[in-house]
Amino acid sequence: MVKTLNPAAIEGEHSIEGVHQGRVRFDLLDVPDAAARVRLSSTVVSVKHDGDPKTADSLSVTYFRAGKLHRVKARSAVIAGGSWTAKHIVEICPLSTQMPTHSFIARLVSWPMWPCVIGAF
Repeated sequence: MVKTLNPAAIEGEHSIEGVHQGRVRFDLLDVPDAAARVRLSSTVVSVKHDGDPKTADSLSVTYFRAGKLHRVKARSAVIAGGSWTAKHIVEICPLSTQMPTHSFIARLVSWPMWPCVIGAF
């Protein structure tokens, strides 16, 4: 996903093998002009729409870094983590993407690793 959104951040061909063998350019993961920014050494604590989820043009992403809370606005966000943690971070996630968290088997069978993608694309 990172190679598609920010090709310069991973050296090599745009293929599974290319990404696997390519060197990650950590200095290019969080640059202002990139289509997507990956903030390292940060823990997201909240993602919510700015206004009504059906009409909001942006999201507020709050994260913890170096002992301080920071907030950024985004048009969209990918929550890449297990549902057992994402459900505490994402303030609202469409019902169609929610899953039961009571069973590990249910997660494997019916739940993608990315619980939801929210925002305006």
